[in-house]
Amino acid sequence: MNDIYYWRHIFGDDDLLVTYKAEIEQLLAGDYKSLSLEKLHGVSGISIYSIRVNRETRLLFTAYKEKLCLLDVVYNHDYHKNRYLRNPGLLKAFLAKLDNRNIEIQLNTEKLSLSTCRSDELEQQLPNSKEKGKVIAIDYYKQDFILLSEQQEHAFRTKLPAIIYGPAGSGKTCVAFFTLKDYIQQVGSQEGTFPVLYVSRSNALVAEMKAQWVDSVTSPQRDLVSFLTYDELFSKHLVEKRGLADDQYFGTWLVQAIKQPKYKLFDKTLNSKVVWHEFRICSGYTNNDYLNLGSRQSSITKEQRQLIVQLYRDYQSGLIQKNYLSTELSPITSKASYSLILVDEAQDFSYGQLENLYNLAQNGHIVYFLGDHQVLFDGKSRLPYLRQMAYAKNRGGFSEHQLSSSYRCSKPIIEVTNTLIKLKYQVTGGAADKAELGQIVSTKEDKDKGELHWIDSKSSQLKALQEEAKHTNFAVITFPEFIEEAKRALGTPLVFTPEEIKGLEYDTVLVWRPLDVIDSSIACTKLKERQDQTLAAGHRAKAGEADETCLPYFNRLITSVTRARRRLIFVQDKQHPTQIMHEALQTVFSLETKSQVLSPIDTVFRSTEQDWEEEARKLLRQGNEAQARNIFLETLGSTEEKFKEFQQTMTKPFVVLKPAENVLEEKAVNSVQPKTSKKKKKEEVLKPQSTTANFSILPPLFTPPTMTREEKAQQELMADFSEKRLTVVLSIFPLDILLQTPATSKQTLWQFILSDINRTKLFTKVIVNDHKITEKFIQANRKQLNFFINRIDQNGKEIRDHLNKLNRVINDLALIFHARKLYTPTLAYVATLTRNIARLRDLHQLGADFNKTIDKEVTLPFVAADCGFADVLENLYQYGADLNKTTGGVTPAHIAAQKGHVKIIEKLYQCGADLNAATAEGMTPAFVAAQEGHAAVIEKLHEYGADLNKADDEGFTPAFIAAQDGHVEVIEQLGKSGADLNKANVEGFTPAFVAAQEGHAAVIEKLHEYGADLNKANVEGFTPAIVAAQNGQAVIIEKLHECGADLNKASIDGSTPIHIAIKRDQIDVIKTLDALGANFNQPKRDGMTTAYIAVQKGNISVIRLLLEKKVNFDSPYLTNKNDLFKFLNIDSRDIKSSNQKNILLKIDRFIKRQGNKGDSFSILPIELAEIMERQDIIDLIKSYQTQSRQSYSFFTLKNSSEEVTKSSIRPEP
Repeated sequence: MNDIYYWRHIFGDDDLLVTYKAEIEQLLAGDYKSLSLEKLHGVSGISIYSIRVNRETRLLFTAYKEKLCLLDVVYNHDYHKNRYLRNPGLLKAFLAKLDNRNIEIQLNTEKLSLSTCRSDELEQQLPNSKEKGKVIAIDYYKQDFILLSEQQEHAFRTKLPAIIYGPAGSGKTCVAFFTLKDYIQQVGSQEGTFPVLYVSRSNALVAEMKAQWVDSVTSPQRDLVSFLTYDELFSKHLVEKRGLADDQYFGTWLVQAIKQPKYKLFDKTLNSKVVWHEFRICSGYTNNDYLNLGSRQSSITKEQRQLIVQLYRDYQSGLIQKNYLSTELSPITSKASYSLILVDEAQDFSYGQLENLYNLAQNGHIVYFLGDHQVLFDGKSRLPYLRQMAYAKNRGGFSEHQLSSSYRCSKPIIEVTNTLIKLKYQVTGGAADKAELGQIVSTKEDKDKGELHWIDSKSSQLKALQEEAKHTNFAVITFPEFIEEAKRALGTPLVFTPEEIKGLEYDTVLVWRPLDVIDSSIACTKLKERQDQTLAAGHRAKAGEADETCLPYFNRLITSVTRARRRLIFVQDKQHPTQIMHEALQTVFSLETKSQVLSPIDTVFRSTEQDWEEEARKLLRQGNEAQARNIFLETLGSTEEKFKEFQQTMTKPFVVLKPAENVLEEKAVNSVQPKTSKKKKKEEVLKPQSTTANFSILPPLFTPPTMTREEKAQQELMADFSEKRLTVVLSIFPLDILLQTPATSKQTLWQFILSDINRTKLFTKVIVNDHKITEKFIQANRKQLNFFINRIDQNGKEIRDHLNKLNRVINDLALIFHARKLYTPTLAYVATLTRNIARLRDLHQLGADFNKTIDKEVTLPFVAADCGFADVLENLYQYGADLNKTTGGVTPAHIAAQKGHVKIIEKLYQCGADLNAATAEGMTPAFVAAQEGHAAVIEKLHEYGADLNKADDEGFTPAFIAAQDGHVEVIEQLGKSGADLNKANVEGFTPAFVAAQEGHAAVIEKLHEYGADLNKANVEGFTPAIVAAQNGQAVIIEKLHECGADLNKASIDGSTPIHIAIKRDQIDVIKTLDALGANFNQPKRDGMTTAYIAVQKGNISVIRLLLEKKVNFDSPYLTNKNDLFKFLNIDSRDIKSSNQKNILLKIDRFIKRQGNKGDSFSILPIELAEIMERQDIIDLIKSYQTQSRQSYSFFTLKNSSEEVTKSSIRPEP
């Protein structure tokens, strides 16, 4: 059996599915033989079948990629009227949802016909499955076909009243939309069932939902739903006209109220913020119920709540006296009601508002949508209150559904979100309620990998981000105090607070200084106090132990992060007060200490003025007037008057298209624009079908224009033939129509351009420099170019020669131009890539800009250098290309050094390029060549005077990076060229140090040959020998000794290689150091010897080796109780946490037995072993007849009871 997919908009859930239940059941069962099957001819690219239901009715379906798709019902054989057959683009979009591939469908309406079809033809296209098939609905949402998840399907069919909850991007608003649509479709226009209400506190959400509804639903159903913010709803239902109290009024009132004598004992911890939060809670309860709340429902004590009740009464009385109301606290007294209410982002409402909405809903027909981790206004979950209210009012409670996955954010962004949730739980004590998800899962497709970037506020990368911020899909989120700073830094008007951006989403979101607010410092202080606590996902704090002080702060961060679809950037400097959060989050961002550069960074093309106007329109609809104004005044350079005019246009009537099929039909018409027949009447030319996607259909209240938009654009272009206007016109309109349709009765635009050499040159310049216009020209006019060239008379020889150059370029490069699907190439790029010098020359004469970059900011010299084309590079230089211009911060010299192209380095030097230019991370071409192991490039760079000692931003030189990667030939060339092979970075790491660390013995030998200091230590005093010992590099120890290195040189704390080797259990290194004569008796600066370290590590083999070398085990070590406990408890693998008290007890007894009354005391290795209860070590030490043998056990066991016995007097040290 096979699943059947259908578009819910066409078949509904019951209507047509029930009508054709028998036929659908047969399809599900694979019983094709008993169906009257017919096949539709005149369609190519896919097979469309029909089931003959009766004489007049056919049920259309198709088999695509082994899936059955129910398409539509056709009555009276009117196939040409069917929405899919009338518009193949709609069918392509529908099928793309099932396979994610593009399919070419061709339709010849004149040849549509039916013929009887054998069932085995259909069987061959479908898999033979024994599992029972399902009927699966596909929906249309936000101009795309979507498949609802099983959770979403259940949610929107839920029994009312209901609560639906889930994280950001889980589809709550999508479910709300289909709940509305399903409800309207079921009740039809029955009398007494309307109106229906969608309500949210967010202007953005209300505007988005309303726009989606208007675009998707036709009249009269479209007008049956009201989309309102709660404030609009409250004002609409005011029984009498009264003023509304705002936050400022409350703050002023509270200051005056607590001055009254009855509040003389007012608790100063109850600041205005806490009082207002409690007012919001109190608004949903009676006074007695509020007083009896537990610590999970209220953040204050019962005594404090008594004070809140008194304040609340006084505030309500004050509102009445002033003839004011509060939208947060006052009840809605209107008797009006709604047959269905959907409450989106219900977690933002006060408790009183939630109850008001329930009271407005008929028969409990209400759905509350709650967002996990999105409570921005206070710290309390609304879920327990809603459950309690439902049982009080409805007795049956709410139906509840959880949406557990995010469909918006890419997986890396969800990882950041989950880290924030984990940190939030550590600070607050746990989840806000039992249903809140402690971990979110991203279900976004794997092909969208997502990106995370973390940079500091002074990074040079901010400059690149300023370019990206010129796109409408790039938004900045920050706290109110940093708004202006973020605008100045990024230069974008799209700067929001977390509260403002709710309901919006962008491809890229930059979060500006998220850890630089006081709430972050408070959160970090609490994290330090609780950093040892690990909470399971979903854990709730015990009653009275929750700390919700920082909960809104974390929710603001989570809201900010989850506005990003695929790319998240944090701009944050490291500050000591917030270090713990900084490190926790930065770990998720996976910042590396050494970036691998030379791959061009992704950039975004600038948005057009039309894009910005559309963004401003969207923001105005959503109530974000400040950002919309900034777009006009700052980005578009317009005036306040123009902005006001623009605002007024928002209220003008507009045409509402039919849902989905009309939207997709318009897209299909615009992607392949048919030519207008000259024989058609003018009225036909003016029909909307002949317009393009960039212009809306004119509202019917306007008089039709006297000429097409193409003709008007041509007229304006002829009047002002400038490069800017020409580019805009050629970008917008189809070129085949534009260049051939007469703009006046005298000449076409082609004729106008080709009648003047300057206009011709300007035209070819625009054609060759804009890849989109190039592609349009090749597709539409390539074949006609020869025709126009041949019609130019002898007087136009210069014009003809110029066009012949364009013809040659297109003929030679067009095929490759179209093949470069992964890029947006110019013709100059194709000529560079294919090493076509002749066409580069033609392009230069045609006006090509050789400094124009292609996708990802790739420059032409970069491409030539990457490919090793020195001749192309020389020509580009002659044609004015900038050889120092970067591609993602990387110059042609860098890529040549990376690829080892010596000839390119030579050519760049001859052309005057900068061979010392550094990337944003400070890497020079010499550094890159050293990193990649290209000694010949190093030699050539030295010959041309390049600085071979210039370090990157972390202080690493070419010698260091060559030593790190083991490039012996590069070290040799650097030594020959006089480079400093001892130069260290700020932490003191030298090339010898890193070579020892990485185990490159040949590099150590070469460094020694060229005079490098193999004993030079880092800032902690660690030498190459010490780091080799630490990493177990015995071969390196041997090589260092061979080259004369000091194997006994100690670090700042006195540690030598042998100390480190014993501490790390590096047996091979210990044996090697022994063979090379290392000093095993040299103590550390604090007096600790190798004997103590060996005993503490508990490695019998090492202890035996030391005893055989006659290492002194009788030297006492002076320490104190705390240091000794730390030494034993932290470093020893054999001491379990359960034995900590026992260790302390033994240490205390040992101190007492010694008779020491001061803080410090001495201890021998064998006594250390006694405290550790390592009898094997004690026996081994005694067996070697050392002096320690006389100092025997001071702990003995007798009759299973522990006694302390003195057997000898240990000599004082």
